[in-house]
Amino acid sequence: MRQPVLTCLVAWLMCLCMALETSPLWAQEVQENTPQVPIPSVPPTEAILKVHAPLGVVITIDGNRFEGPTTFRFRDLVPNRRYHSMVTVSLQGKELANRILFILGGSQIEWAVPELQEAKLPFPPQTGHQLPVTSLDADQVGLRVITGSLDKTLAVWDVASGWKLSELRGHTQAISSVSMSSNGLRAVSGAGSNPFLPAEAFVWNLEDATILHKLKLEETVLTDVAISPDGKEVATGTEDGTVTIWDVDLGEIVRELSTVESPIQTLAFDHSATHLVATNAQGELFLWDRGSGDEGVSLEREPTAIEALAFHPIKNQLLISSQKGTLEVWNLGDGSLLQAMPKTPRPVHSVGFSPTGDRILVGSRDQEVYLLDADSGENIRTFRTGAYGPVTACFTGNDTFVTRGGSGIEASSIQRWRTIDGEQLDALVGRLKPVTGVAFQDGGNAFVTVDGQMWIWNPLWTKVRKIGTAGNWGYREGYLHPDGQTILGISQQLELWKSDGTELMQAMQPSDGKPKCLSWSPKRAQAFTGSEGGTFWNIASGEQAGRIFEHGASLDSADFDFSGDYLITGGHLEPEAFVWDVKTSSKQRILRGHTDGISSVRFDSSGGKAITGSLDGTAKVWDLTDGSELLSLEGHSGEVTAVAFDPLAKLVITGSEKGELFVWDANEGTLLREWHLHQGRIHSLSVHHEGRLVLTGSHDGTARLWDLYTGDELLQLLTTKSGEWLIVSPLGFVYGNDNAIPKLGWQWNPNKEESEIRSIPTKWLAPGLLPRLLSGERWLPSW
Repeated sequence: MRQPVLTCLVAWLMCLCMALETSPLWAQEVQENTPQVPIPSVPPTEAILKVHAPLGVVITIDGNRFEGPTTFRFRDLVPNRRYHSMVTVSLQGKELANRILFILGGSQIEWAVPELQEAKLPFPPQTGHQLPVTSLDADQVGLRVITGSLDKTLAVWDVASGWKLSELRGHTQAISSVSMSSNGLRAVSGAGSNPFLPAEAFVWNLEDATILHKLKLEETVLTDVAISPDGKEVATGTEDGTVTIWDVDLGEIVRELSTVESPIQTLAFDHSATHLVATNAQGELFLWDRGSGDEGVSLEREPTAIEALAFHPIKNQLLISSQKGTLEVWNLGDGSLLQAMPKTPRPVHSVGFSPTGDRILVGSRDQEVYLLDADSGENIRTFRTGAYGPVTACFTGNDTFVTRGGSGIEASSIQRWRTIDGEQLDALVGRLKPVTGVAFQDGGNAFVTVDGQMWIWNPLWTKVRKIGTAGNWGYREGYLHPDGQTILGISQQLELWKSDGTELMQAMQPSDGKPKCLSWSPKRAQAFTGSEGGTFWNIASGEQAGRIFEHGASLDSADFDFSGDYLITGGHLEPEAFVWDVKTSSKQRILRGHTDGISSVRFDSSGGKAITGSLDGTAKVWDLTDGSELLSLEGHSGEVTAVAFDPLAKLVITGSEKGELFVWDANEGTLLREWHLHQGRIHSLSVHHEGRLVLTGSHDGTARLWDLYTGDELLQLLTTKSGEWLIVSPLGFVYGNDNAIPKLGWQWNPNKEESEIRSIPTKWLAPGLLPRLLSGERWLPSW
């Protein structure tokens, strides 16, 4: 760790700071003995600021310039009053960073210049698609797979490791089709099956996950897209029967190919990139020379609807599956029928050749996949995917393939299979699950994260504990008792566990379905679960203690006040929040003002105020003495999904569906700080009892720890279903259990140079990372 070089001179300055009440603030340079040992017992009228930066920096605090010192003492502070101080760090005349810091008496603040933080996560958060996968394609050798989803995103996967290499965002509609070049470096995606919205076709550079071109389509429905194997041209097909060829480098039209006025169903380039084929809804097939645009040979076949087709990778042949259920191989040299294969047991949905062309993969319209001999048509093996409905199958090399299909959870993942023995391999669903719940321990430094499993992170332990056996149901929320001995969580029921995971002490089953939300009263004698209605529970006996019925059959968020005598609830189907008397289960107050459903509710520490977050994009602060609206916090990009007060009720923290995290002044409603680092919805947030730290859980599969005073991100916390856990500092320090680093796809890279995933120098492995950061210290490299 760097040893700061400070001057021995003492310089005083007057800093006039913006605060809840503007007040003079004295700052003094101080000599520091050991930066690894926090200065003990900072008086409540003083605060210490350490700025971690290279030697030779100039630090400016509210207009006052310091050359040399990096540690300062603020004096004459009013206890429990928060001050704002603008700090700027410059080196050789160039500004490295500036930040508004929150100064509170009795605190020691460490700020590391963020521009010097070099470590990075080269892979995106390892979560799968949120909604069903609609299309997929693979490169020629089967190293990568690209998937498109109803969630409007695409993902590129490494087949061997299962890592998600990149996530492609930009479409405003559900993805309907996708095609990848043979080398896996280019792709085209289509979204535009809604006739009331403009169709979208994007060309992607997969090397850096960027959009090369947004193709300018006419006002029509887009039905399919294809990219040539060499990645130089793209074809689009539309509902009016038009096929258009585009230049990938320029994003401009090369030529338009007209067919009869019938919607294009399928487009494909042959593997030599010399021909383009299209089929339409009338069962007609059109073949063009890619270079000239002239029509190719005509196939003398009955005009029956074509379900699927595939070019042979080596020979000049085309495989066609018709609605009659037949598989036909055609010679594209003279248009003759070479082979008619036996019907498969179930109707065909997709077809494809292996890279060597000796086998055919057939996806059926109901669960099954067939591996056929390409010469004889004989069925070598049948695979039963369990995915009800149509199945799309695609080779990833000669020995493996992937499938898409089904409903529910399996529809949003890609299954992997081995051809030689029919074994199902790990699915492409991402290494991480969405973090739906986070909670600090009341009065302590431990905390809980929930991603289908409950994890206890305690700075006094050397390992992270995984609790519970919810299986496929998964846990949604969890809370640790202040004494650290028990943890309460919800899956398909309410469960009380010993915190060492050895015993399920209580299992309480609500009568109105799987719980959606949980709150544990401060005295821990009662809990509340919400579903279609709400249930109060006696934790000791496991019996119901009361019921409430509101929120249009969906109660999604609840919170006890500090006394445990009152409860606030909200649901996404109604724009009102309700305050309840716990003893009588009676409604005491209705909070009206939102224009859409409510996703999150919280009391302040006194019980006199509440905050609600809504699908209407606002958060509102309420006076509970009369139910009046005090503040409306606007500016979120989407739904407000998580809310909280700090312990002094001076700050409001809100999270959104876009991954934004905002900090607001709880009295004035002014925006004080914002972060945009999460790449998915913030499901949950929790504030440490001392008010400095915020913990967030997101759909991107990470939990993150933030410093409210400095605005720094302190940690990323990653966990997997198989038990790996990893702590990552933005400055490059890491700590985790065996195999966590390679399995989670994290790569240490402090100098922005390529590094092997396993080659992390010992000095960057930090077993004490969590407790030291929770104590306010920052681990820093030597500059």
